[in-house]
Amino acid sequence: MKKIDIAIVGAGVSGTALYYALSKYVKNISLLLLDKRSEIAAGNSRATNNSQTLHAGEIETNYDYQKALKLRAGALSLRQYCMSLPNREEVIHSMPKMVLAVGDEEINHLQERYKEFKEGFPRLQWLEWEDIRKIEPQVAHKDGYRRPDVIAAMGYKESYSAINYGLLAKSFVSQSKLLQEKNGIDSEIFLNARLIDIKKNQEGYTLLIKRYGLIEKMHCKFLVTASGAYSLYMAHKLGLAEDYSLLSAGGNFYFSSLALRGKVYTIQQKGLPFAAVHGDADITQDRRTRFGPTLLPLPKMERYIDGGYRDYLQCVKIKSKFPSTMFSLLGNPIIRRYALYDMPFGKNLFVRQVRKIIPDMRLKHLTFAKGFGGSRPLLVNHVKGKLVFGETKITQDSAIFNVAPATGASTCLNVAMNDLKYIVQALDLSYDDSFEHENLALA
Repeated sequence: MKKIDIAIVGAGVSGTALYYALSKYVKNISLLLLDKRSEIAAGNSRATNNSQTLHAGEIETNYDYQKALKLRAGALSLRQYCMSLPNREEVIHSMPKMVLAVGDEEINHLQERYKEFKEGFPRLQWLEWEDIRKIEPQVAHKDGYRRPDVIAAMGYKESYSAINYGLLAKSFVSQSKLLQEKNGIDSEIFLNARLIDIKKNQEGYTLLIKRYGLIEKMHCKFLVTASGAYSLYMAHKLGLAEDYSLLSAGGNFYFSSLALRGKVYTIQQKGLPFAAVHGDADITQDRRTRFGPTLLPLPKMERYIDGGYRDYLQCVKIKSKFPSTMFSLLGNPIIRRYALYDMPFGKNLFVRQVRKIIPDMRLKHLTFAKGFGGSRPLLVNHVKGKLVFGETKITQDSAIFNVAPATGASTCLNVAMNDLKYIVQALDLSYDDSFEHENLALA
């Protein structure tokens, strides 16, 4: 049985960020990165499966000031890394971004937010109609004239606010290879490799891996999972996080023939565990505009992969408050409406929401983005009967199970640094302590 120091399950942007951090700062270890797919970042990190947003917290009005500052720290760290890449123009993109307020009530609310956020986000700008007209003319006009409702926004006329997370994940792997020989790191990457069983023992974990039809057994001293819903599934296998059940949801998009130049968000509505309707200039589709999100409850672990229904049932505690919590969420009129956007008649409902951003929007301008959109693991504390917001990290002495929220990709490097600190302490590893100063500088 082969033995390694650290195994990372999940080769999306979160798993590869940790792979990079370990390769850069730790010396003389053995690493394994594995994923059941055939390529790096083929799940939610693929550019077609997310909104490509570098979330910094200021235009996502579901975040308060302190939460936004933490999110900004992660975004700054990631932006700094992206700007150092030789192919940075493919990975990170600059465009306008704003949160739009429509009507006096929303404008007053946004003005208060702007006053609060200005100190922590010194480049943040207040935008009146004339500013919006120059940045996003489709937002400012209706039928060629000034739209009749009063609008304002806060945001940036230009900002590095979009990332191709698939290319980012691949850059983490390629940059790691440049570092590993210097630091004495022995590493392997297993693709088409499914972790089918896991056992805890005194020295770490025994992993049963199915790869190319063959079963092989490996042992690791430390285990990290960065595999979305499957992080909870594997934690459950070890008897951890038994207070949590999984509510899996898909998010879809509509393409629009009426284009935005950048990202335009709307004011968050209470009760939503995700961003309100927004538009994004798609960096992989010649800035073709996507609008979303929609909400599609999925009784399975992941989208675009056959099966997973039985695994999903292992993550749901029926004899608990989970069913009542789920029905309560779906009974929320706002969440129910988002679920209706995915129905055959959903475009008729969705177009009304999009008109808040582009008043001239009509049904003929929207096309369902088939094959675009990912899945999101929403956790429910079925003991308390509450939806869990934000990042969830489940830990054991020698294991970390990361269940990332929608903004998890934006903070992947900071999450990796925190995991790195936990790992070097747990295994008493030799490491370059400069990462502690880098992380503190951005915290």
